[in-house]
Amino acid sequence: MIYAYDHRGRMVTKALCSSAPLRLIKTTTYLWDDWNIIREVVREGYSVAVTDNIWGLDIDGTLQGAGGVGGLLAVVRDDGVFLPTYDANGTANCPECRLTFTYKWSDGHRSERRRRRDTKPE
Repeated sequence: MIYAYDHRGRMVTKALCSSAPLRLIKTTTYLWDDWNIIREVVREGYSVAVTDNIWGLDIDGTLQGAGGVGGLLAVVRDDGVFLPTYDANGTANCPECRLTFTYKWSDGHRSERRRRRDTKPE
């Protein structure tokens, strides 16, 4: 795996390569709006899958004051539009969304962003 990050520490590219001979197998590129992923592009062979995330107000009533916690309105992919639901802590529940990140509300206006395995079936 090869990872690339921007100046703010956000992952912008993830690449899976074979070891011998060295060749690119799969590339995932992330487009960010501050701390929210707004587009994910996965290239594997000749196929390209695009996921767009539509964001609104987060759990504290601002666009990104809580780091996006509770603010994901919709996930748009080729196979449909998916609408997540949230618990009282702003944790998203949307199995069909195949979220890359989950959000946990913590002290005050801070949030933790935790990496989660992609639940996309292979």
